[in-house]
Amino acid sequence: MLLIFTGQAWNIAFSFYASLKAIPRELDEAARLYRFSPWQRFVELELPYGAIGLVWNSMMSVAGGWFFLMACEMFVLGDRDFRLPGLGSYLQVAAGAGDMHGILWGMALMVTVIVLLDQFVWR
Repeated sequence: MLLIFTGQAWNIAFSFYASLKAIPRELDEAARLYRFSPWQRFVELELPYGAIGLVWNSMMSVAGGWFFLMACEMFVLGDRDFRLPGLGSYLQVAAGAGDMHGILWGMALMVTVIVLLDQFVWR
């Protein structure tokens, strides 16, 4: 859980922080002159200015979180072998068994999920 959280949340947080630091001084002064409330400043200035970075880094964060999730589905701790059901463990078992047909099905499913996420979430 820690790997997934750090792979996702910090990436988005630092991206938004960087976009806030990059707001031009003129826009910041205009928001002060018009006496924007904190909420109005967030909605009218900070969120639109950071939107591109947030969308891009949300894609990168989901990819990083999915990578760690797939890596964490199968692990050995001492003498215990943990195998959770999921695409990562399926691909690892198929690769370990040399099942090229299973690997191709797993990769096809992974590509399908990525394309569907791209089309329905980030477009």
